[in-house]
Amino acid sequence: EAGEKVALRTYFEQGRPVVINMVYYSCGGTCNALLTGSFMVLDELDWKPGEHFEMLNISFEPKENHILAQAKRANYLKQYSLQGTGIHFLTTTQEVADEITKTLGFKYKWVPSKENPDQGDYSHPSVSHVLTEEGKISRYLYGISFPARDYKFAITRTLLGLYIFKRQIK
Repeated sequence: EAGEKVALRTYFEQGRPVVINMVYYSCGGTCNALLTGSFMVLDELDWKPGEHFEMLNISFEPKENHILAQAKRANYLKQYSLQGTGIHFLTTTQEVADEITKTLGFKYKWVPSKENPDQGDYSHPSVSHVLTEEGKISRYLYGISFPARDYKFAITRTLLGLYIFKRQIK
């Protein structure tokens, strides 16, 4: 984060649920829509990142760097008038991205452009993953916009230990 290496488990040591959005910051499609939807719901929640949960936006594209991630973070924080506590934009290596996405059950695939095989986009789902402080997957929130009640419900059930998946981020 901000150019420093950080162990993912650090975010789970805060004693709060963790929301993970797997994206790539240069995406022109659903990634930006997912991020926008995630930030729009923050306006409607009485629970805030950094107090009630952590929000991790992690790029699965290893060519993206912390400078791009921090620019994206600054843009969203400004647009939604947020301080940024508990909101993180991260980049990672291919190896770590593969481990995280496998654990989350998040599948993505590079689809090259027909005109230029060196260019293209990733095909992937639009989903927010809600995890317990122990790193256990509690809920999947699919889509690009979320009713505040669904988001809060997912976090509440996570806080209460009511989760249905056994996969765990370590």
